[in-house]
Amino acid sequence: MNCFMTGATSTVGLFALRSLLGDGAVERVSVLSRSPSRFPLTHEKLTIVPGSLLEAGPWQLAVNGCDTVVHVAGIMFLPQLLPLMRTSAVQQLVVVGTTGVFSRFKSASQEYVHDEDLLRSFLTERPTVRCVVLRPTMIYGNPTGHNVSILLSWFRRHSVFPMFGDGHALIQPIYDADLAFAVVAAVRQHCEPAGFYNVSGRAPLTYRQFIEAIAAAAGTRPFFVHLPVRASAALFETTHRLIPHFRFDGEQVWRTTDDRAFDWSAAGAAFGFAPRSFEDGLRLQLERMGSSAGAER
Repeated sequence: MNCFMTGATSTVGLFALRSLLGDGAVERVSVLSRSPSRFPLTHEKLTIVPGSLLEAGPWQLAVNGCDTVVHVAGIMFLPQLLPLMRTSAVQQLVVVGTTGVFSRFKSASQEYVHDEDLLRSFLTERPTVRCVVLRPTMIYGNPTGHNVSILLSWFRRHSVFPMFGDGHALIQPIYDADLAFAVVAAVRQHCEPAGFYNVSGRAPLTYRQFIEAIAAAAGTRPFFVHLPVRASAALFETTHRLIPHFRFDGEQVWRTTDDRAFDWSAAGAAFGFAPRSFEDGLRLQLERMGSSAGAER
């Protein structure tokens, strides 16, 4: 098996890459990197290909020599890859997409729907290509990432937290190593059974429970300031328009009220996917954050 991989410098990509390099059935893995000299791994099976998905270059030739493409960089970059695979020897394709495709907010879902439609058209043209699309929920685990890491940092300094609405919307984040497991399992099974699979954490939590768990991990008890959703969204939207550098808009307020819980049982049956609980994943993230801080010191 010769693989071409994108997104290998993400924590999901690195977890998956290490597993693939240790697989006896994998002969070579070529990874795309904008900074080859700083790539964090070396291995006799590993080839670092310089380049970016946003620019044409020699990296495009690397796709032709591979039978497997593992696309971790994000489904929004599929338009750069699919034309190359129309004339290549690729036999299987694993794509990390997003459950954002189901969002009731058009700005969050419209692009993802378009990219999935492009992929379906490609698979119709190339029916011999076996494909698995993994749709993760919010990914956490990266010590320097967004979402959970930012909230942990907040609660180490503050206890007050704004809660838009009642906090009863469901959320089901996935630990990055669990997503990497699903990626590798799909590759090892030669993308059988092919299809689209939602992958999430073990069980859903309410948004309030999610915040409370993070605050507890940071050693504090949150004091919620409940804010009306509609009025807050209007205020944020107006501020965003008047101050371009203001990072938040009204839709981001509304998204905290959006249910983001998804059943992963189909992936469990297909690939043996068995995600850990948010509490277990959060504990592991804290250990990784402690290790990073120690390395910096």
